Amino acid sequence: MTKVAEKRVLIVDDDATVRQVLAKILVNAGYRVEEAADGEQAATALEASRPDLILCDITMPGEDGMDLLRDVKRDRRLGRIPFIFLTASTELDSIMSGIREGAADYITKPFRPDRVLEAVERALGK
Repeated sequence: MTKVAEKRVLIVDDDATVRQVLAKILVNAGYRVEEAADGEQAATALEASRPDLILCDITMPGEDGMDLLRDVKRDRRLGRIPFIFLTASTELDSIMSGIREGAADYITKPFRPDRVLEAVERALGK
């Protein structure tokens, strides 16, 4: 079995505070974390290395989370990476759209640390 510490999570969110909080939750649980402030930075990070999971805000300037999800799913090298959306939206249409596009899960803000860890572990097949 792979150790949690060997699992890498890419956090993509334009809010630095949200990224810091998520990073702290995940690092304290033993995950390695990379951060990106937007879809463009995420694409650069994905070119450099392949994370085990992507945790991504939907609403961001430039390329939003839905665009990034579509790009990841189209890429043969990246397409199997589990993708979890974070959003302040609780609208069912938005949630269903993300799931239809291939998101593994959907976490609404504000989030609870235990909910984040449950979603990450479930998406990674733990």
